[in-house]
Amino acid sequence: MKPDGTDVHQHTHAKTVCTFASFSPDMKKITYRKVIDGPGMQWDLTLGERNSEVFVADADGSHEINVSRSAAYDGWPMWSPDGKTIAFSSNRSGPANVGQIYLVNADGSELRELTSGPRSFTQPSWSSDGKRIFLYENCETAQYEYGNITVIAFD
Repeated sequence: MKPDGTDVHQHTHAKTVCTFASFSPDMKKITYRKVIDGPGMQWDLTLGERNSEVFVADADGSHEINVSRSAAYDGWPMWSPDGKTIAFSSNRSGPANVGQIYLVNADGSELRELTSGPRSFTQPSWSSDGKRIFLYENCETAQYEYGNITVIAFD
């Protein structure tokens, strides 16, 4: 939609939850989190009947592909400024309530882990030059959650 709230367009046509949308720099593609039917893991690694995945589609919602392909909770996708790579968070490495940042090519190839360790990383955002990724780094327990913004620089 336009900044004033007019000219609203629907991009996905699924009867499920689709969130965290991000347009490619050329506005021809969109990436988003989609909850699909089938076994999956929740953020706390308990098993569930639905699965959170990262998808890429044409801007009109056609030609949809699953680029994360994991029973883990995958979400918060964000395009790189050159439109070649998507950063997203996943808890596929565990432990419970801990996510790491992964990078994947827009066609779903070359999945690679960017962060690791005991802290959780979510909500990636690229710098406009593609040389840095800003992340929400947090610690989460049943009693509290605290965090800060972390920056990863690329050479």
